[in-house]
Amino acid sequence: MKDNLLRIIKSPRFLILAALCTILGIAAVIWFLQSGYTIETAKAELQRWLDIISAYPALAYLALLLTGGLPIPLSPVIIVVAVLFTNQYGLLPALLLCYSAMVLNMIWTYFVSAYPMRNLFEKLLETFSGKFPEIPDTHKSKVALIVRITPGFPFFLQNYFLGVSRVPFGKYLLISMGIQAFYTTGFVVGGGAIFEGKAGLAIMALCLLVIFGVIVNWIRSRNKVSEEETPADAST
Repeated sequence: MKDNLLRIIKSPRFLILAALCTILGIAAVIWFLQSGYTIETAKAELQRWLDIISAYPALAYLALLLTGGLPIPLSPVIIVVAVLFTNQYGLLPALLLCYSAMVLNMIWTYFVSAYPMRNLFEKLLETFSGKFPEIPDTHKSKVALIVRITPGFPFFLQNYFLGVSRVPFGKYLLISMGIQAFYTTGFVVGGGAIFEGKAGLAIMALCLLVIFGVIVNWIRSRNKVSEEETPADAST
């Protein structure tokens, strides 16, 4: 299964898609710099858009709920919505709203890809990785954890991959909620703090993401060690 994930990430089509997204991101940064934007003007522009959409918080919530199922960068959407909700309701309600939207997103993408559109998403994933594997029931929890912590695997593909794999819903949601809680908290707290100029809070959010990164690397290293030891154990 891990080899299958690596085939998806290393496949030419996936790499081309990633390269195009990177090029678009670089082009956006160059345009941003050449247009005479500064941090202050960017904040003013963001505030202008926040003022426009602040009258429609339900639409902002819906946008976050849907974005995780689309090939769109998720973190900027979380940050913008977090800033909007923090300004209107405060930090804790903003965190709860963003997190609930992410949970609902993981729910609807799972059921769509596991049942009515499973064949379509399976064929889509097979364009990157070849024949889609059958996952033994005993390995499905481990697969869900590996998918959630594998770097470079877009969030919407994670959801659809696990839905197509039919990881038991309870295990899927529990593992996904645990992993996503760190990311959502970091982006919500950090995004709001940066926008409001609260350096201490921004540093705390960054530290949270760094700590989570260390934990993820530790889990991945433990998983690698266990995979290397399995053949030896089986031969004894």
